[in-house]
Parts: sequence; structure tokens; C-alpha cells
Amino acid sequence: DDNRRALAARTLWSSVHGIVTSGYVANSNSRQAEEIWNQIELLVGVFVKGLEHGGAFAHAETKSD
Repeated sequence: DDNRRALAARTLWSSVHGIVTSGYVANSNSRQAEEIWNQIELLVGVFVKGLEHGGAFAHAETKSD
């Protein structure tokens, strides 16, 4: 439903924001920047694959408002 999709979008955005912020705080160099991109690609890839394979939210036991 729309509430769950909105929750998923906020969760993914917050996760990517956290990775980027951590890299920024660490005064990232080019090697760190590559690591940040690798982490983001992995996170988003796994997230999307899970949704594509029906892993919507049932297993997460989240409550819907």
C-alpha cells in the first residue's frame, strides 16, 4: 500500500544518506569515495532485488499506521 511504499522510500533514502554522511565526516579521499559508492550500489541493489522477488514487508513485521 501507499504507506508501506512511503516507508520503504524513506528507509532507503535515510540509509543512503547515512552512508554518504559517514564518508563526509571521515574526510573521504578517492579510495573512501569508491567504498561509499560500492556500499550504496550494494544497498540499493539488494533492496530493489528484494522488492522484485516479493519481499515487500511481510517478513519485516513492521506495523502499518
